[in-house]
Amino acid sequence: MKKFLKTLRHPLTWIILLGFSLRFYGVKNFPVLHDEIMSILDGVNKTKESLAHFFYIASLENTLGVMPLYFWIERLFTDIIGQNNWGLRLFPLSMGILTIYLAYYVIKKRFNKNIAILSSFIVAFSDIFIWVTSKAQFFEVILVPLSFLIFFYLTSEDKNKFYWASLFFSLMLFTYFGKGVFLLFCFFLWYALCKIFDLSRFKTKWAEIISVAKKELLQFSSFFLIPLTWIISAHFFVFSKGPIQNVVGLGQIHSIWKILYLTTFGYGVQTKQFLVGSPRDAFLVFDNIHIWPVTGLLFVPFIFGLVILIYRAFCHWKEGNVLFKKDSYLLTFALVPFFFLIFRGIISERFHLLYFLPFVVISAMGLYYISYLFETNKNKILYPMLILVLGIYGAYISSWKNWYYFVFNWSLFYKLCGIIIFLIILYFLIGFFAKINKRIFVRSFIGAFLLSLLTINLFFGPLIWGKKAAWNPAADNKLAPAQDYYVEGDEESVINFAIEKNKPNICYKLPTGWEEICLNRFKSR
Repeated sequence: MKKFLKTLRHPLTWIILLGFSLRFYGVKNFPVLHDEIMSILDGVNKTKESLAHFFYIASLENTLGVMPLYFWIERLFTDIIGQNNWGLRLFPLSMGILTIYLAYYVIKKRFNKNIAILSSFIVAFSDIFIWVTSKAQFFEVILVPLSFLIFFYLTSEDKNKFYWASLFFSLMLFTYFGKGVFLLFCFFLWYALCKIFDLSRFKTKWAEIISVAKKELLQFSSFFLIPLTWIISAHFFVFSKGPIQNVVGLGQIHSIWKILYLTTFGYGVQTKQFLVGSPRDAFLVFDNIHIWPVTGLLFVPFIFGLVILIYRAFCHWKEGNVLFKKDSYLLTFALVPFFFLIFRGIISERFHLLYFLPFVVISAMGLYYISYLFETNKNKILYPMLILVLGIYGAYISSWKNWYYFVFNWSLFYKLCGIIIFLIILYFLIGFFAKINKRIFVRSFIGAFLLSLLTINLFFGPLIWGKKAAWNPAADNKLAPAQDYYVEGDEESVINFAIEKNKPNICYKLPTGWEEICLNRFKSR
């Protein structure tokens, strides 16, 4: 009984419970449409046609991930539970809850309990990760928890850590080849940095560095034969008999090497839906529902944590402290994917899950040290000023109806700023007139403030928008006759949006019938 009560009092218990509740709502209420049907459900059904379909053709034809592991898992769950919301989404839901626990366990081992709690909290309430783990079409439900395990082993003293890393990276490749390759590139960059550190700070000889590297990389290569064997056999068992028709954007493919190239290095060559100004993100119409994204709000503590981490890495390098390897791991796996996405112009939010682990940890570090700063700082004006800056920033990013056409809702912005100012006035009133422990007060206020932001984000964001998210029409032209554009919402919302922005050219992106209605609306104004 005492053990149960102790578990019940632990913050992680409530974080996991709330994280589960949000994903349970998503699994139950988000419609099974578009990608889940086109990629996953159709692909799962194809696995039943023949052994070739099970091992190769289903994943090659129905996904950009290429590799079959996720299809096999979904086949298992849908065979047991049925082809419904729960059959499709129970595995993603389970991975979402597992990742919350992994975040706590791994970060507690590598940092401390407070940063671990904050990390698990961010994972539980991350808007994009709630969406990903409440639907079935996102392969990141495997990649993200694997990234936590890779970080755990590679920053440990375990003598078998490179075997474990090899296994987990191989599972990544066998889930989504392109993203697995990119994260492998980050690993080799970090590994080279570690060897430079050993060479310069420990005065290790080149011969010894090379000898150790050969042994470690040989261990690291242990499990890569699995995805490599699959790729080579796909060439002989599938493509030697003719091309395949990829139904989710790549078209007709004649070679396994071509499809690997397109899904690894070729975003923008054929998969235009991932580029800035592309059909996919030409419209982001939310039908007057505004999203206050957790990811956007964490940008400030992320920058704060990043500065601290860079400083720590510099100090550890200078001291010759092996903790530099842990710091540099987070920096490498955060900054390389981030700048790659920025310079490539990839704005699909799920791609930012490539650096989800370091983003979570660094943001948690930022929140922890910001909280510590205010608990120890005697300047009463500093804390509310930061709340004001964060609040105005949050109000700003939450008041854009559409970034592509630059539609800003000033009315919403003023309302949100008013709420922030009210909270700051309340802070001063309580702080000056009530006799209360400063540490408890600061933590309670921060907690209440964050809870308010999360409530706004989750209620007006994925919990409502996700329930209405009918992808119609689709960029791949499978669900509607409109070619070359992608809209979140219906045609009527696009017309209203075009009128609001006073952009008649938007009408020409609509199907013929709706295009005429849209233009007539402009003429009758």
